[in-house]
Amino acid sequence: MPSIAAVLLAAGRSSRMNTPKALLPWGNASSIISYQIENLSAAGLDPIITVVGHDHQLVSDELSDSNTQIVINQEYDNGRSSSIIKGLSNINTTPDGILIISVDQPRSKTIIKTLIDKWIESKALIATPSFNGKNGHPIIFHCSLMRDLLSITEEKMGLREIILKYQDQRIFIPMNDPHVITNINTPEDYSSALEMYKSTN
Repeated sequence: MPSIAAVLLAAGRSSRMNTPKALLPWGNASSIISYQIENLSAAGLDPIITVVGHDHQLVSDELSDSNTQIVINQEYDNGRSSSIIKGLSNINTTPDGILIISVDQPRSKTIIKTLIDKWIESKALIATPSFNGKNGHPIIFHCSLMRDLLSITEEKMGLREIILKYQDQRIFIPMNDPHVITNINTPEDYSSALEMYKSTN
């Protein structure tokens, strides 16, 4: 079974939420970030690198008993790319693939496991889940793209640069779950996503 590492991005300011998104309650977990780590771990990802930045002490305290390696990105204001590179740079194993996910994208074990299994079957360099024709998250990258991933910048569109470069070796995996396209940026997003979660669990 190929090994997959996870980089969980939780370094941003949550400025539109006005409270740390990582610490919002979700399902039966104490927080979105705890839910994410539980499901990443249950899906077999190892290691799980969590990149924190703004409010890093609060988030780190929440994860004191979690199965994750916490990495602090002091340069979080430089954009998402800086957190991705920080996370990737702290993977001390040689995984077959890397899954990248943001803290505002809570995903179940089923979504993650389905994505991994289909990616393994496909032998594609990049795998993206979709729902009703809309691209979602998380995204898996083959380990051979590590050098490319470590070179991303905000000026060159971050991960999008790599996705476009290898778009002919990317697969889309349709899933019958609207959570695949959930992003939580505002209180309204959170309320809607939580209602949807409650109605489907």
